[in-house]
Amino acid sequence: MAGPTLRLFTLGGLTLERDGQPIGGIGNRKVPLILLALLAGHGAQGISRDKLVAYLWPDSDEARARNSLKQVLFGLRRELGDSLLTSAGPTLRLDPCAIGSDLADFDAATVAHDQPTPSRNSSTMIRPGTPSSQRRISAIGSSFQRQGSLRLPPPDRVCGSG
Repeated sequence: MAGPTLRLFTLGGLTLERDGQPIGGIGNRKVPLILLALLAGHGAQGISRDKLVAYLWPDSDEARARNSLKQVLFGLRRELGDSLLTSAGPTLRLDPCAIGSDLADFDAATVAHDQPTPSRNSSTMIRPGTPSSQRRISAIGSSFQRQGSLRLPPPDRVCGSG
């Protein structure tokens, strides 16, 4: 099973790597990185183009904002590969076989360690600085330490090597 060669880091900084090396070009530009982070944050459910436009270009008129989104998506696909993004109607999501992220790993780890994984829209979602979130993060970290390593469950689908 081959894993993704692209990796997005969002916890503790926003960086994009290919095979463990930072990516230049589009990987250094703020808007494409934020777009990838938004997609990673919405996981398998994805996020609509309308919401992306509202998050990234709130002060632009609709036509200009949609054009900006099209340009950023084109640049991401051109520089990082066509398989990076999948879409179903107006919803976009990252292809986990093309790009991995620390957010996806965290979600998988909470499932692997019998921690409830709330909906991204849930009021029980981890919120930095809150006591319940600190307890949950601490419990997950303790579980990792007891096992000696991070063991993630198998992905929902196997990523091919080519």
